[in-house]
Amino acid sequence: MPILVINRGLSLGRDRIRGFISEHIRGLIRIYNIYRTKDERAWDLFYDIIFLDPVTTRHFSQFQLMWPQRRSRSSPFREWWAAFRSYMVQMFDKTRDQMNNWR
Repeated sequence: MPILVINRGLSLGRDRIRGFISEHIRGLIRIYNIYRTKDERAWDLFYDIIFLDPVTTRHFSQFQLMWPQRRSRSSPFREWWAAFRSYMVQMFDKTRDQMNNWR
């Protein structure tokens, strides 16, 4: 369900846009050399996806105002952050699968 929330909420319903964004994020994961969302640098990647990267910022900009509360357990946006992290876990898994198939 969280992936559906991300896709609907971020207007990623069209297959082309969703595929392009997903491939782009998987490329960023490889560039950052991060293996999982609990890695120390994962929040740096999340920040770049939300604020800096010109491809992903447009789709994830709604998280910009929520950023200061990203680690708060009592945040009203906790559900959105959980969905975002779930989406990113899926991206990490697909990246790992792609890299294993490539080898």
